[in-house]
Amino acid sequence: MAFIQWDESLSVGVPVIDGEHKSLIDCVNKLHEATESLKPQRTVSTILDSFVDLVSYHFRREERVMRATGYPDLEDHMAKHREFETYLLANRHPSKEKARPPSDRDAVNHIKQWLVDHIRNDDKLYAPYTGDNPAVVTAVYETAVYEDV
Repeated sequence: MAFIQWDESLSVGVPVIDGEHKSLIDCVNKLHEATESLKPQRTVSTILDSFVDLVSYHFRREERVMRATGYPDLEDHMAKHREFETYLLANRHPSKEKARPPSDRDAVNHIKQWLVDHIRNDDKLYAPYTGDNPAVVTAVYETAVYEDV
């Protein structure tokens, strides 16, 4: 069974955003499998690097949607994103003195808990603002994603 199992409690009701959330969950599941099966640190680091890149990409797009749809708590939501990104970057490259940092399992558990809680508790708050603006969501997702939010 997957470390994180997608279910409707994780859906924000916006298919493109749900699709990205599923990709994030898939990556966390791969990270968990790699740490639990004691894959080489290089493998774990590669998966974590992919996750960090995917998170950054997703957060920028999600924030553009929130801005375009007038979500009133955008700044607070963005602060939560930045805090998580800071955590990920701090854990992205473990100490070179150890083959495997003792915190791998703790880090993966933290990532899982943060992601699931964030989707269920924070992302669901902006969903009502996107429901009335499907054309805006589509337009945001069709434009460049690395512009400053």
